[in-house]
Amino acid sequence: MPGPSEGREDGDVETSSEEYARRFAGPLGAFFLDAQARTVLELLRPWPGAAVLEVGGGHAQLAGPLVDAGHAVTVYGSDPACAARLRPWTDDGRVGFHAGDLLRAPWPDRSFDVVLAFRLLPHVTRWAALIAELARLARRAVVVDYPTRRSLNVASGALFGLKRGVEQAVERVVEALKGTRGRSRSSVTPRWPRRSPRPASSPPPAAPSSSSPWRSTAPSGARPSRGRWRAARAPWASRPSSARRSSRGWSAVADRDWAVALFRKSVLKQRKLAETSGLLGPTAGLRCLDLGSDNGVVSLLLREGGGSWASGDLTEEAVASIRGLVKTDVHLVRGDRLPFPSAVFDRVAVVDMLEHVPDEQAFADELARITRPGGRL
Repeated sequence: MPGPSEGREDGDVETSSEEYARRFAGPLGAFFLDAQARTVLELLRPWPGAAVLEVGGGHAQLAGPLVDAGHAVTVYGSDPACAARLRPWTDDGRVGFHAGDLLRAPWPDRSFDVVLAFRLLPHVTRWAALIAELARLARRAVVVDYPTRRSLNVASGALFGLKRGVEQAVERVVEALKGTRGRSRSSVTPRWPRRSPRPASSPPPAAPSSSSPWRSTAPSGARPSRGRWRAARAPWASRPSSARRSSRGWSAVADRDWAVALFRKSVLKQRKLAETSGLLGPTAGLRCLDLGSDNGVVSLLLREGGGSWASGDLTEEAVASIRGLVKTDVHLVRGDRLPFPSAVFDRVAVVDMLEHVPDEQAFADELARITRPGGRL
């Protein structure tokens, strides 16, 4: 059990949101959810009419199939807000919902036949304590999902739990950086407490460590605490003076350094980059394209491997983010049509994007069209 000073796990707040649900929109998402439901129901077939507790099930991906199969379903979430997507079933009493500490459920031991946890393990830090709690509550079986090491898409789900802390931190820094443009360094007041000026003779601050205490103990999807991300301010804290670099130029460099520093904190993101690079092979001297690659950080790091690169994404916001890091040859992809000539790329990488296009087959045809004969997709 966690100590009283440890915060509660609340990764299901994100996975219960409408924003998360949109990740499963479209034909590919429907196919995935149908396959997931059929798999779960097959696993529960030995216990017809089972009393099922779904921990973190506010995403509502399984509530309907479980109810339709005749199971008595209760969903347990970390916050009352996690019940929003379950209202079609909770409003008429077909599903029960309770909110509380995911690691300290209010039921006695062995209160349910089966306990499920989907879309949850990759989004919690104390995953071992969570599994122990699931096992305590189950009479018959515990069923969970988790990303495998073999799956390149492991990063997509597992990193979703990190996004809230990371993106909020990045937004705070970017806003502070934007405020420096056209002003002197002394006039900038970030949201963090002002530090005493460093004497000119002092050595520069040490770079943040690339190691992370959760790396050796957490599973593939675990996330660090918010405090860990607040501590990673060193890349922008030691900025050069305006006499050496313009405020606009420094801001762009600091944005890049901050984004890369956050990327380096994640074992999963680094694994995604390594697997993508391995699949692409050497890129020096080749014309290459990356699509949907992590708002620009993967694009930036792939370009460091050599070659002439273009990048693309589906939204103006993502394109702006990528352009802010790599500057040139960034394109908006509209629908299924790719804005490139035929047979122009030697290497094409598509990361976390197929589930967001309206017609996967048309998009695949486009990928084949723009890839040169003998190229690699």
